[in-house]
Amino acid sequence: MDNQRFDNLSRGMARATSRRQVLKTLAGAAVGALFGVRSRANVAAATPNPLPVGRGNTSESTSTTASAVSPAAAAPAPVPMPIGRGKTNCNGVQSDLSSDLQNCGSCGHACTTGQVCVNGACVVNCPVGQTSCNGSCRALSADNNNCGACGHVCPQNTACSNGACVVSCGRSGTNCNGVCVDLTTDRAHCGACGTACGAGQVCVNGACAATCPSGQMLCNGVCRQVSADTNNCGACGVTCGPHAVCTNGVCTAICPRGETHCNGVCVSLDLDAGNCGVCGQACGTGQTCQSGTCQDACTGGASCLSGVCRNGYCQPPICFDGVKNGAETDVDCGGPICAKCTVGNHCGAGSDCTSGVCSGGICQNATCNDGVKNGTETDVDCGGGTCPPCANSRTCLFGSDCQSGLCTNGVCACPNGTTNCNGVCLNTAFNTDNCGACGHVCTAANGTPGCSNSLCTVASCNPGFLNCNGSVADGCEINLLTDSRNCGGCGITCPPNDICNGGVCSCPGGMVICVGTCVNTSNDVNNCGGCGNRCPTNGVCVSGACSCPSGMVNCAGTCVNTSTNTSNCGGCGIACPPNSTCNSGACSCPTGTVNCGGICANLSNDVNNCGACGHRCLAGRSCTSGTCV
Repeated sequence: MDNQRFDNLSRGMARATSRRQVLKTLAGAAVGALFGVRSRANVAAATPNPLPVGRGNTSESTSTTASAVSPAAAAPAPVPMPIGRGKTNCNGVQSDLSSDLQNCGSCGHACTTGQVCVNGACVVNCPVGQTSCNGSCRALSADNNNCGACGHVCPQNTACSNGACVVSCGRSGTNCNGVCVDLTTDRAHCGACGTACGAGQVCVNGACAATCPSGQMLCNGVCRQVSADTNNCGACGVTCGPHAVCTNGVCTAICPRGETHCNGVCVSLDLDAGNCGVCGQACGTGQTCQSGTCQDACTGGASCLSGVCRNGYCQPPICFDGVKNGAETDVDCGGPICAKCTVGNHCGAGSDCTSGVCSGGICQNATCNDGVKNGTETDVDCGGGTCPPCANSRTCLFGSDCQSGLCTNGVCACPNGTTNCNGVCLNTAFNTDNCGACGHVCTAANGTPGCSNSLCTVASCNPGFLNCNGSVADGCEINLLTDSRNCGGCGITCPPNDICNGGVCSCPGGMVICVGTCVNTSNDVNNCGGCGNRCPTNGVCVSGACSCPSGMVNCAGTCVNTSTNTSNCGGCGIACPPNSTCNSGACSCPTGTVNCGGICANLSNDVNNCGACGHRCLAGRSCTSGTCV
């Protein structure tokens, strides 16, 4: 204790006028604490205001009222020793009431031989999965200070898993030859283990660079964001305090949840008698601060908000007072301050339970489908040996934690030759739903798709279909049962007018095959009434019988109109002279000509019929105007 602190303490003791008196008083107090004896010389004349008690801590030192002794006999009261977080001052010794065999649940409550202290209660045996280590129950499978055996402490950057210390660098580090490094900033391991940057270079985001990015500063060989780095705030080496953050290069105070920054100190406005409700509002003599309100002395727990009255004063709620108070959801557990509740205790949210699962207001057992990372799981509802293996990109410790069987840098990864598609390792070279790339689904119309060497294929066709063009785009495009160009097989074409029925070429109803062609013998002029029975030219086939159209006659196998046909004028075989016409069944020569022996002749210029039928002009003469000249 330095001189200044000693002097301040001395002035606080009633009527103490010299350091020699103070030392004498402290010595007496120490003897009394050791042997349970208190002399009148060590009893304070007037009880001083209680020293502030840290959040979650209590002091069980006793006090007397001013009427106990006369002012002349008064002596300074013992000064309480500083109390650590989660500890209680039991006769001058800091004790954890949740596990201390000599002070189990409260000061002086000692467990008997063979018992251990678990959550402030003496029990005969440790819970299942725990072992007694120096009187405290410890889970040897996961306790870093008792890993596999009592007292076996895991080294730094390792964690206890299944009773063995294993390297555990977490998500922000990588194990390089047994050392956890940050591959994004480490110059000796930049981007990958063993990849070192050259002289004068820095490692930025896993790549060697000549200088730090804009807004960063080189601090001990590492680029740091001095605007937000609590260890290099505003400049290299400027460290912010435990209750501060770095904002825009300036350390700014920040207090833990439930505490407020008052004059440079983080306090609980619910419990701090010097700052009760608001900063600077001090409670009066004999009062304590309960839920932000100054409270008077008490006679029992019922008169205190915390339910705990000790030494005549209401005590703040702590996590080992055997009472459900403060923000606790069950006795001495749950809420933002106390330890998490075990299975079966009351809870308000999953964060109140050791399992992380709160259902119906009761903490539940950890399961592999509760949506919470608990138990031995390495990630939510997977890994750890008890739950199914984890999908890719999820946290693991060993290959057995992963579906792929491969755990790389604490993350499940895919083996070589496979690709991570939505957490599943797949060979995209032969996967029809992820062919060549994740999400590329192969399809095949009227068939089954396939994937070969990262390309979609048609693996097979449905019955009755074929892929005749070899294209994957239209799949099995041919219906062998109905396609007349591919009837029963690719390229098998049915004859004209045939149909493909059940994969076999056949004639439609009412038709027959004549010389390989389906014909209707009831109206086909070439097969009228039967195959090969041809109707006359210009004839028609009606109901299987040949006939000529109305007004026409069958002359030597040809239907003709004898009223106009020059070869059959007025009847079959009656031919009109050349250049003549047949009108109404009678031959007639054109105007200016005369029928001369079956020839229409112009008597005015025909040398064989000059002026009259049969009058021939002599050789060398011509016929002009019906006269030979």
